[in-house]
Amino acid sequence: MPFHFIINLLSTLESREYTIYLLGGSDKVLKRVENNIHQTFPRLRIVGRHNASFRKREESSIIEAIRKTAPHLLLVGKGVRGGELWIERNQNRLNNGLRLWCSDIFEIFAEKRGRPSEGIFNIGLESLYYAVKNPLKLFRVFPYFRYKILLLMYRFNGR
Repeated sequence: MPFHFIINLLSTLESREYTIYLLGGSDKVLKRVENNIHQTFPRLRIVGRHNASFRKREESSIIEAIRKTAPHLLLVGKGVRGGELWIERNQNRLNNGLRLWCSDIFEIFAEKRGRPSEGIFNIGLESLYYAVKNPLKLFRVFPYFRYKILLLMYRFNGR
């Protein structure tokens, strides 16, 4: 479960008094996340944070700030242009260290969103949990079915 993994990772980083940089989310969410991390992991130093709403031309200065602070963990959340591919796209411009992207971790840390229970996660139905919270996510199955039908058609046509 991603949430438990990140909590264990932050605990390990705190025990060694390492640093973390937060990138993503809104200003309000980031401030709340920072306060919650400080309360839960007091020896973990947050060396910087930046919200996800930055322009393309500001990206190089943000990456420079991340490089100068040299965090042991760069935690990237939802809203960053490019999503989970942002880290890969900029890996040559970043320092060594752990880099982790998780879509809803900041909202969970800020207590704005719940997370599925371990039981639901263990049986693989966490997407059902999110679909109940946002029914529009059910429409994501249609491209999946279209892809499966195309695969079958190509197999039967001999392509």
